[in-house]
Amino acid sequence: MRIAVVSTTTYSTPPVSYGGEVFFFDLAEALAQLDHEVHLFGAPGSRCPTNGFLHYIRGTYGSISLATEHEVYEVYKDELLKSDFIIDCSHDHLVAEQIYWFHREDAKKLFNVLNGVVTIWPRCRPWNMIVGSNKWKELVVDAVSQFKGTPWEKSEFDIALPKRFEENEVHIIPWACDTSFYTPNEDYSKEDYFLWVGRPTPYKGLHKAIELTMTADVPLKVLIRTRAILEHEHYGVKYSEMIEKANTKGAKIEVVEEAKEPFGHIFKRELYQNAKALLFPSESNEPFGLVLIEAIACGCPVVCSNLGALPEIIENGVNGFVCANDEEYLEAVKNIDSISSESCRKIAVEKFDRSVAAQNYLSLYEKLKDKEVV
Repeated sequence: MRIAVVSTTTYSTPPVSYGGEVFFFDLAEALAQLDHEVHLFGAPGSRCPTNGFLHYIRGTYGSISLATEHEVYEVYKDELLKSDFIIDCSHDHLVAEQIYWFHREDAKKLFNVLNGVVTIWPRCRPWNMIVGSNKWKELVVDAVSQFKGTPWEKSEFDIALPKRFEENEVHIIPWACDTSFYTPNEDYSKEDYFLWVGRPTPYKGLHKAIELTMTADVPLKVLIRTRAILEHEHYGVKYSEMIEKANTKGAKIEVVEEAKEPFGHIFKRELYQNAKALLFPSESNEPFGLVLIEAIACGCPVVCSNLGALPEIIENGVNGFVCANDEEYLEAVKNIDSISSESCRKIAVEKFDRSVAAQNYLSLYEKLKDKEVV
């Protein structure tokens, strides 16, 4: 089967750092490994799927651009329409929108993967929408942002969503990672530190991780793309100053910038492998959590909040701890050695490997390919 995977214009697929484009590449690669003819449409710097095809699209380097996404359709329309299965993972889904309106006979091929709760979905009728978790589906069906019911509900991040989805129009397939790349140390050995990975956006919980490790008196490594981003002020707080102040009070916090390894993930993997646990005290209803599945694939337990999709990934007491308050976070850190690294790895391989996601996409395609286009 010929399959088109349309990624974003914002970053390469996979990106050097974080982003949904990591999953979009893994999905394309896993479909190619199942002997399908896969065509990936990605920004400069993207990788070609094994035995597949890579079609470059104009990159917008962090910015979301309707015009540039429209170009993808205009330039590659003929290539796209040759496909049996079109998976549009872009932010605005302009490819899917144009095909839906102007090539209705090909609309059955279309599947739209939402890139986040606040992504802009097509202005045409919702069509074969796929999200990564039950919570994600709940948010988009109810038309609320991921900050509903959180400390950030009235913040600048809280974006009103249009009511577009009915329950039966949204399908759930968990996101995935390459568990043949994200692997544990051979002997599952650990070093004496906890790890925080992500964008230092306020709702991602870096401040809570700092406070937690200070109180628990345990070392913390903070992995970010570049140290300069910590100099940005977020709601009156500079993380650089917060970390410096904590360390003068006896905290053991080390900021680690991403190594310039190919595609930037090798160094991150080493940190997962050696960490006692990943701390992810998010204060938003995360639609998914790629860093969580990367961590458990490396045998690294996760200590996370009880918001969003996180409890769908972390089973309390099995591959980490799900916490509702400061007391539970401290207890989780204290008892982290009770979590089996082998159990973490087993869950990641069985539920969140990219081959599992690929099979689920193919199964959904078979189920829906003859659905009447309305």
